Amino acid sequence: EKKVFVDLHSRLTDYKTLAFFHFMCDALNMTDAVFKLMQVQQFKFSDVANTVRAVQSCLSDAFVTVAPGQYTTPILSSFFSEMRATNFASFQGHVLKDVPSSGTRLTIVHELFQEYAKNLIANLGARFPNNAFLSALAVFDPAEYPESWEEVRPWATKHMDAVNAYFVERRAAAGEAGDHPTLDVGEARDQFFNGGAMKMMWELRGTAISDREKFVKFYVEQKAMLSRLLEDGMPLVDEGLEGLEAMQSLNGPSAERPPHHINVVMRTMTGWGRGMVPMFLKLMLFCVLIKPTSVN
Repeated sequence: EKKVFVDLHSRLTDYKTLAFFHFMCDALNMTDAVFKLMQVQQFKFSDVANTVRAVQSCLSDAFVTVAPGQYTTPILSSFFSEMRATNFASFQGHVLKDVPSSGTRLTIVHELFQEYAKNLIANLGARFPNNAFLSALAVFDPAEYPESWEEVRPWATKHMDAVNAYFVERRAAAGEAGDHPTLDVGEARDQFFNGGAMKMMWELRGTAISDREKFVKFYVEQKAMLSRLLEDGMPLVDEGLEGLEAMQSLNGPSAERPPHHINVVMRTMTGWGRGMVPMFLKLMLFCVLIKPTSVN
């Protein structure tokens, strides 16, 4: 065990390894917004493209275009502040090993940061290659519709065009089924614009926004409660767990989880348009079940 500990300590006090760990902490913090896109309970379709672009831009500014050693991210800047204070000799009292000469000690790790950040930026683009389609799925969420009815048709036309283009491209891809074989996007589009579905979706806007706010509020409160319990611990009190009642109150009848607003919309639209706009409802169901990270 002592040998294992000594070996681990030797690796962790390597200058390049330690610098890279600090870089990773900042880089992962930046990509947290993208990770949250996997939590379909909270994201908005219209957020996807801007979120991905913003994260890519932040990564580039922080680690690619910045001058070596001039980092402004909190963890990496703190690391190099201590490095300068100890003349790159130690970190938190631990002597560092394999520190390059003064002329290369910044550039050698900066090149490492640059390479990793560039690959991360490229991989984000590959992971979300169809941002236009993902953003266009907002047409299936009344909460994202324009407030003014006069603005709805041009807004919806742009989004439906992007949805149609995605399915056309998928069908044209060699050896790829592309979508559900019974899904006719052209027919769904016609039912949306001419069968009353667009007007009905817009009329649900106010209710959908209210339902979404209730859902997000519950989600945030639940996360905050669990976070406090994890931070403060759950000490034993009278042979029971302190905080257990608080947890149960979140899951009990008095705080029953509100339904996701999209689920409410689907039920309402299905009841309203089952015999009127069946293909649009099928397309809507197919699309709203898509997770951003599953689209390629």
